[in-house]
Amino acid sequence: MGEPRPGDWLFDHDEKGQAFGNYITGIRMCPNDSMSKIVILPLGVFNNLEMKLLKETANYASIFFMLDVELFGAVSDKVVPKDSRRERYYGDQLHTQYILKHVLLENIPDSTLSFIAITNKDLYPAEDWNFVFGQASLKKRVGVSSYRRYFEDQLDSTNFDTCFNRIIKTTTHELCHMFGLKHCRIYKCLVNGSNNMEEADSKPLWLCPECLAKLQNCIGFDLFERYDKLIEFFTENHMFTEANYYKKSKQLMLVQND
Repeated sequence: MGEPRPGDWLFDHDEKGQAFGNYITGIRMCPNDSMSKIVILPLGVFNNLEMKLLKETANYASIFFMLDVELFGAVSDKVVPKDSRRERYYGDQLHTQYILKHVLLENIPDSTLSFIAITNKDLYPAEDWNFVFGQASLKKRVGVSSYRRYFEDQLDSTNFDTCFNRIIKTTTHELCHMFGLKHCRIYKCLVNGSNNMEEADSKPLWLCPECLAKLQNCIGFDLFERYDKLIEFFTENHMFTEANYYKKSKQLMLVQND
């Protein structure tokens, strides 16, 4: 990571980072016998192509976290009242705090470890913020992500792949927060903060070694099994940069274990 520039997340936010030792002794939500699955709640009205996007996002999340992921039926965004929404360039903006507290936290299903909404509406966390791509609680197991800014007018075959890359990045980023990971400020990493689309696009879909160690410590997945599934997923989806990254990571692990 280089020095932050004006407009970058770390230029505007003085975050201290999170050492591995602090992570494992801090407050975090990890799978147990009573809570072990991720639930995704589509928030809005979705066409068939958008539902395909959500289903593929759920499938990717199940591989990334090596946990069961359930995609719920869609709930209308009209559950968000007028005083928790506003009109901006991308249309309706929904207040993330209302979604987190009232749509999600009050309705967490049984056995759910993480409950995240995905919406096709734009989001804002406070009146003095323009927008956020997503937001999550580190302690309360709820989060929300949006793909409204990932295309100009509507989702179609020409922008589907770009939108898919971005929404799986945002959704897994927010879910990592729900597993207790704070923003990474040392390496290029999935859980880097981002203020704008350029900054969001510049961060990878993978976790840096330290953040991966945190997530593995929490969930307990088999690293090699996860590598194999991610390699297969990215190869099938013609995302060869990511597939090659995981191939090299697996090879390095094999060499270190010899």
